[in-house]
Amino acid sequence: MSHGINIGRISGIRITLDWSLILIFLLVAFNLGAEVFPTWHPGWSPLLSWAVAIAAAVLFFASVLVHELSHALVAKIYDVPVRSITLFLFGGVANIDHDPDSPKEEALIAGVGPLTSIALGIGFIILLRLLSTVPTGAADNPLAALEHLGPVATLLAWLGPINILVGVFNVIPAFPLDGGRVFRALLWALTRDLRTATRWASRAGQAFAWMLIITGVAMAFGIQVPVFGGGLVQGLWFAFIGWFLNTAAVASYRQVIIRELLQDVPVRRLMRCQLPPTIDPQSPVSTLVDDYLLATGQALFLVGNPIQGTVGVVRARDVQIVPREQWPMTPVSWIMHAVADLPQTAPDDNAFEALQTLGRLDVDEMLVMENGSMVGLLRRQDIARWLELESHNGGGRARPGTLADSQS
Repeated sequence: MSHGINIGRISGIRITLDWSLILIFLLVAFNLGAEVFPTWHPGWSPLLSWAVAIAAAVLFFASVLVHELSHALVAKIYDVPVRSITLFLFGGVANIDHDPDSPKEEALIAGVGPLTSIALGIGFIILLRLLSTVPTGAADNPLAALEHLGPVATLLAWLGPINILVGVFNVIPAFPLDGGRVFRALLWALTRDLRTATRWASRAGQAFAWMLIITGVAMAFGIQVPVFGGGLVQGLWFAFIGWFLNTAAVASYRQVIIRELLQDVPVRRLMRCQLPPTIDPQSPVSTLVDDYLLATGQALFLVGNPIQGTVGVVRARDVQIVPREQWPMTPVSWIMHAVADLPQTAPDDNAFEALQTLGRLDVDEMLVMENGSMVGLLRRQDIARWLELESHNGGGRARPGTLADSQS
């Protein structure tokens, strides 16, 4: 299920724009067009200021995309699958299927991002120096020097420092920032334990996040912070970034725990062998509602018959696409999902990989197939229940209370 706009592929990697990107794009463009560029260039017309502001916002997010592509391309060198890159409210993220296999890979994949942003920033500044000249009298006055820049030079003057700032911010050793991932790689190399390294890196990330939240709240209440200033909007933005980083740090640690609990578990151990009731594909939707949904309370049923076997699956929510008055005339086959179109796994497949597939496709269950026949159903809720039991019972390599600890 898509949560944004797919704009194409680069080197086989799908590029997606999340809807939240619209908000930050408008904020950046508004800040530049209404405040920054009119201050730099009092003589510019509003049309020119806004045109350069929109171009700057587009090029900024193009720079973020290059940053994320650098992560993805290095990951591909080490055969770490990269599904997509998503640009969203806080910049971008490369959606990598699993953690790298060694501290070296982790450090290289994470470290290339900030280096790319800093290199872009330096490159923009060098281009600025090559393309613009500042009158001698204005050299000692930065604002006067900016006023003499043309539109292209103005773009470069803003893009250079902002990319360097992005690179420097990402170097901070706060997981899951790039610097935090390099920090985790160092801890991983020292402890030879990914989980321990992730726990400590996550705690460092949470500490930094809470520092941002506290700072943001202080700024919102009028306290002036050196360099960053103060104010309600600025303070709320700091607090929001802190909240996001804290959530991401906790989620990343939880993901490592889940991977550890499931990495040696086959699907057959978690699948539901008792299959849901089967309804004939030619039965009307009214029969599905009256004799199956309402009578059993279940939300999913197989579709098939003794001759064809199982041909599909129908869920309670699928009924909503048919107007009520058409239920008696509409066959279940019209609203079902064909077996070939449903996510599938095998009994001996890895449960963690199956869980990743469920998350990637944003579905709650997948068919378990063996020798062309359906032998079970793997549901997200059954995996969650098993994880909870294993964590509290010390199953696998987990200690009692693992999942609770990861949410602290």
